[in-house]
Amino acid sequence: MARMRFSFSARCVAASLFACGLLGTFATACVNAHDQYDEYLERTEGVRGKDPNAIEAGVFEGAAPDGGFSGTYAMTCLPNLLAGRVDRSLRFVAKITFDGAKINIELRGMDKTATNLSGAIGNSYTASATVGSDAKFKWDFGKPEFPKEFNTIRDEAVAFSSATMDGILISEKKFCAELGGEIEKPSVVPLNESTDVCMIEQVASETADFPQYVREDFHCP
Repeated sequence: MARMRFSFSARCVAASLFACGLLGTFATACVNAHDQYDEYLERTEGVRGKDPNAIEAGVFEGAAPDGGFSGTYAMTCLPNLLAGRVDRSLRFVAKITFDGAKINIELRGMDKTATNLSGAIGNSYTASATVGSDAKFKWDFGKPEFPKEFNTIRDEAVAFSSATMDGILISEKKFCAELGGEIEKPSVVPLNESTDVCMIEQVASETADFPQYVREDFHCP
């Protein structure tokens, strides 16, 4: 029953915010949707992203690759904030290079209406990290900010007071990373759960279609 109430609340909030975006001239409705959204964040803090049907990851027994690689990657992130709504995932396009020791990334956000990777918008952000013998690394992006067209929940820019990714190389074509840091606006949301996850997958070009995922895909080994 608790899960049903949570699901219903999430749908109601999403519907209110969607209506607000379409009917932006009704200022009162928008303020109410904003308040409902903040209340929703507080009320569901302990359950967002905790899908009881999610597949548990096993122990990863890999090691850092011997050689280097580079390419264009699609990044799809599903933080707890989105309550498991894969259709509202935050999406990025990234240029990634690995020289055998360090892994470097240049990242841009995607327009939420984009149908492929050609819809990058806003500034690019870079990070570099040493890959350990266990194939793990940590990127630190500082304080990135993305335009309102990136926000899949409401029509406002998204700014981070800090943003990190604890990643693991599954192969040179596929990574996984757990989000860390904190969203500063439009609402304060900490990112520190094992279910704040990004999938990173190599694509043929910057005009390729985004890889498709289901909720159960978003877990790191």
